[in-house]
Amino acid sequence: MRRQDHLVDQSKQFTILMAEAALRWHPGSVDLQVQQFKQITAVLRLPNVSIGILPLHGQARVLYSEGPRPRPTAPTTPTCWSLSS
Repeated sequence: MRRQDHLVDQSKQFTILMAEAALRWHPGSVDLQVQQFKQITAVLRLPNVSIGILPLHGQARVLYSEGPRPRPTAPTTPTCWSLSS
């Protein structure tokens, strides 16, 4: 967990994007998955961390913490759900 020690450094800001599939994947026991969700929940409570989830299906607009950005010229836009604390 040493890598996660950096998350509590309030002088740094973190934006984490996760695929919804990563949350649904079962790499181990139910207990392991419960612990992983508890860790994600704890990180969400940190004021310097925001987490976005890239959905499996559907399309939504891109969310940026700095404000709106111009739409890309590509026909489809990457999507995410914001779970910022």
